[in-house]
Amino acid sequence: ASPTLEVRKVCVVWNPFSGKGKGRKAHAFVVPKLQQAGIAVTSFQTARAKHAQDLVAREIEDFDEYDVVCVVGGDGTLNEVVNGLALRTQALSDGAGAQELPCCKPIALIPGGTGNSFAM
Repeated sequence: ASPTLEVRKVCVVWNPFSGKGKGRKAHAFVVPKLQQAGIAVTSFQTARAKHAQDLVAREIEDFDEYDVVCVVGGDGTLNEVVNGLALRTQALSDGAGAQELPCCKPIALIPGGTGNSFAM
């Protein structure tokens, strides 16, 4: 059997301007569904270019407490979140000492862009 991920807490990074408003509609739809499933949701709305990257890389203080990053937006928003994860590090101990490794976090993509090349 494959391992399963128990999701209790989700960080939603969303772009209200993606897809001519599709991101806003998708966010309004998905957040209540997650909450109805008993999942704690914290939303972070982007306000400028590269904001999703900055949020994930350094601005969300308790980022390690989230089980999943949910991206609501288009390809650009997804790209920024992936880049933010690549910039973020986590301290791991391997028995021989602590080391800094790139952050590894599951990503859920809710398409809210114009083209949604990655989501299709």
